[in-house]
Amino acid sequence: MKNFFYRVLEFDTLKSVAEKFNVHALDIITLNGLKGEIEGGDVIEISLYEGDFYVVQPQDTFYSLSKKLGVDERVLREKNKMPYIFYGVRLKY
Repeated sequence: MKNFFYRVLEFDTLKSVAEKFNVHALDIITLNGLKGEIEGGDVIEISLYEGDFYVVQPQDTFYSLSKKLGVDERVLREKNKMPYIFYGVRLKY
């Protein structure tokens, strides 16, 4: 992972910043210990993932992702050390 600091612009929101850097808003909230919406002038830390990642969508399963990503289902489970996946989770593949 590569971390950096970002100064929030006047009209930025958690959602817009997450989309700008292609990260999950929950990652920003957790990393910065946020209790509410960000405001212009705030300085927040952003973590960019290096390598191949996929953000789980509704209805995704390990089986369906193994077919979509061309990776063995067992390998997906082992790389991510989780027996189940949930919407919004970022998976390594």
